[in-house]
Amino acid sequence: MKTRNGLVSNSSSCSFTFLTKDLTENQINQIINYRTEAPKFGLESFSDWPGWHIDKLEHALEISTHMDGFDILEYIEDYLKINISGRIKKFYHSNH
Repeated sequence: MKTRNGLVSNSSSCSFTFLTKDLTENQINQIINYRTEAPKFGLESFSDWPGWHIDKLEHALEISTHMDGFDILEYIEDYLKINISGRIKKFYHSNH
């Protein structure tokens, strides 16, 4: 079980660039389509939550949200088995 330390709020904003070098098109699509792919791993993708906005760039994904909910980085690393080390750039997170 994961626990959260520090301030916990009802909402936050988060954005980052996720480098896609050496990922397959299938892996990229599993990230972009997390709402339909995550349940295949038994994960709740919170269909009533606004979700993550993901823009596909040439060699990266721009990923952002304005609400907490689905842990997309845990999904990418633990379920898609993609090492996120060195792939995250321009990370921003703020609790409101």
